Amino acid sequence: MNNNATGKQVLIVDDQENWRTALRTLIEDANVRVAEASNFGEAKRMLTSARFDLVVLDVRLVDQDEFNVEGLDLLNLIHAASPDTKTVILTGYPESIRTTPPDADAFIFKVPQGTHFDSRAFKKRIKELLA
Repeated sequence: MNNNATGKQVLIVDDQENWRTALRTLIEDANVRVAEASNFGEAKRMLTSARFDLVVLDVRLVDQDEFNVEGLDLLNLIHAASPDTKTVILTGYPESIRTTPPDADAFIFKVPQGTHFDSRAFKKRIKELLA
């Protein structure tokens, strides 16, 4: 985790290491501490043992220990553990979800159709949610 002046903590949950690394870099630019989970089980353990101000959550997670789970399955756990925790839902599969789940604060496509990931818009949204 990164030392910070704001005291804010963010958890990134994504099974793809390259995305976790990229998102970590963008979020750390906002001067917050960042933790990472690579699967459902790891995220579940972290969410029950620590408080996070924001969770960035991939829709599709590969997990050897948990079958038929998706990142969205963590939403109830996140809000039960800490109702004030903000959530950003990420996906590279636009067909997997059409609207922001009612209990998520933002929904962002990793790669919108025909474009590249908008890192500036992502950073702006993270800063807004942590303000």
